[in-house]
Amino acid sequence: EPVAHADETAFPTHDGQRYLWALLAGRQVTFHVGGRGSNDLRMILGLPLKDPTPGEQERAKQYLGGSATQFVNIMADGYTPYDTVLKEAGIGRMNCWTHGYRDLKPFAQEPVIGPITLAIGKLFAIEKQAQRIVEEKKLEGQEAIAVYTQLRDERSKPQLTLIHELLIPASDQYPKGTDQRRAIDFLINHWSSFIIYAEGGEFPIDNNDIERAFRMIVVGRKNWMLIGSEDAAPYAAVLFSVMETCRLCGVEPRSYLTHVVERLHAGGTSPEDLTPRALAERFPLRE
Repeated sequence: EPVAHADETAFPTHDGQRYLWALLAGRQVTFHVGGRGSNDLRMILGLPLKDPTPGEQERAKQYLGGSATQFVNIMADGYTPYDTVLKEAGIGRMNCWTHGYRDLKPFAQEPVIGPITLAIGKLFAIEKQAQRIVEEKKLEGQEAIAVYTQLRDERSKPQLTLIHELLIPASDQYPKGTDQRRAIDFLINHWSSFIIYAEGGEFPIDNNDIERAFRMIVVGRKNWMLIGSEDAAPYAAVLFSVMETCRLCGVEPRSYLTHVVERLHAGGTSPEDLTPRALAERFPLRE
């Protein structure tokens, strides 16, 4: 895959606060339960751990045979371990423009930051224009990618140059430690990972796909207190993975799971043939 999406969120359990990690690529999302350190990210990417604790060594057993080398780039938010771990793995780091814009938005009325937020808004307007063209012409695959590539070459890249020219002098207008300075400096210091998306129409501009994948967990936290047992947390992660992948693939989950359970009991079927993506045409989600 040219790019995968990664994110993490709090996951309250009976024995303390854990985190639910997610990795999304190719209409398939996988959730993992763990802590929030760099080694947890290394686990889900199948990378060697650094100075692991006994608990981390035990959790890492379930991630043997990881798939980090399948990804050229990974898009994530500003959490620091993504920078260090992806760099050591040789995976390209992409930053989400929605997060970059969100940190500046509270200060959009200020004379220094206002022009920056307006300029960033135009990046999203260009993406919406590309989407309209693709939908109106009913384009798919390489034809759709070509539309995004052309508009990004012609309009997004000059706009990115303008944004960078606005950011550099803006940084000095605020004292260090202020929210404005932190938001501006984050864009400047991670500029190369913010502009990768414009190099090809196949890349996303934001990490919204994986934030949508977390929606059921975030909404769910408002309806339950915590995961009630040690074993329940990884079981829940498996179920979240299956149900959300069904949604991404347009698969009707009840029929799909009935078929999978039957085939698993019968034996002789490869797991690769039982994924939601493999069975999407057989069990389409009904309107």
